[in-house]
Amino acid sequence: MTVSRGMPTRLLVLLSSAAVSLAQQEFPNCTLPGAGASNETNASEVNVLFLSAQSTLLFDSYDTCNASGRVWNDSKCWQEAPENMLFPAFAYLAARDFNARDGSYVPAFATLGECDKRINITLADSRQVGASVVDTVLDSLAWQQLAVRYGGDQPSPLGPSWEDLASLLAGGTSTSLHGVVGPTRSSQSMESAPLTGALDILQLSYQSTSPTLDNKRDYPRFGRTITSDAAIGAAVVELWVELNLTYGAVLYVSDAYGIGYAEAVLVAAEEHNLKNTTGEKLVVKTFPFGAESDEQIQRAVESLKQWEPTNNTGCASEEGRYGCSVNNILFVGFDQQVEAFYEKAVKQGVLVDYVPALVLLSDGVSIIDLEKLTGKARNAANGAARILAVGGQNSNPLWRNFTSGWS
Repeated sequence: MTVSRGMPTRLLVLLSSAAVSLAQQEFPNCTLPGAGASNETNASEVNVLFLSAQSTLLFDSYDTCNASGRVWNDSKCWQEAPENMLFPAFAYLAARDFNARDGSYVPAFATLGECDKRINITLADSRQVGASVVDTVLDSLAWQQLAVRYGGDQPSPLGPSWEDLASLLAGGTSTSLHGVVGPTRSSQSMESAPLTGALDILQLSYQSTSPTLDNKRDYPRFGRTITSDAAIGAAVVELWVELNLTYGAVLYVSDAYGIGYAEAVLVAAEEHNLKNTTGEKLVVKTFPFGAESDEQIQRAVESLKQWEPTNNTGCASEEGRYGCSVNNILFVGFDQQVEAFYEKAVKQGVLVDYVPALVLLSDGVSIIDLEKLTGKARNAANGAARILAVGGQNSNPLWRNFTSGWS
């Protein structure tokens, strides 16, 4: 791989030497009482890199970016979903409250008065897709935090040396990296987690859900604060069974996220069928599509149309306006992909007025994406349901306290 700003490709040498050095290091924890409060001058800093997708590499020109409804500025195509802007804001607030030992929203923070650690957070753009997230990890640290070594607000104009970078990552300076939070996409976590794992740096993602990331051999220091899609897949199958559906179609983007999601549904369906020895089996068929073009989504929809069995829900034939059949589709994708899915599904006759459809949408689809639909495609989306791993609920008193404090 090529590391940005013209540095030579000696990443493997860097990793091996840094890992040896890091083996002597311990992840910094709060010391015993009496060590000093966080606001004392002897408090040590825990350096955390927070990754969020503020821009995307999916659209690399002014024309393609604007056509997607995003904003082109400073040679980047910027995301428009509100959560992309909220993630770094919440990260900043969490670090601020931890350092101030403010327990307004997280009561445990108020009990850490004797802790001698402070969080030093660096916000960086992971660019949404691709291996550029690895460059982001290396580049942001080397060019922003090494300013401390060279003095002033800017690092050396010649850039960091490989010795600087190895020392930075392996714990040799006060600007060492102790943890990474993010990124969002599973595919990017699978790019960056081997790097953080090799360097024994803790990485926690708040949105990467692929079950593949549970492999501790390949991703030894990766963790997450969101439910794996293994659990989501089981929940989807449970819903289908409760509704007496006998088949399910899964259209999914063929990246780490989509593949893991589809496999989780297939595994859950197989487990159900093995346990269900008397009732009708649940048949699940998957239809992958690439992220490169709408034509691939069209081909996936055409394949579904050729298969498309009929669900018998067990109702009496005279009940209901539409009888007893229903289309059952799970769509796993992102952004403009859901627009293309609905448009192609309506055009191919997969979603029609005279047959009801249960369309489940993965958490990669946002409300903003659905609001862009028009005409028959928008009508077809009425009644669709998004499957979300929800943390902030009014039933949670800490969440209520947080939202009331902001209102």
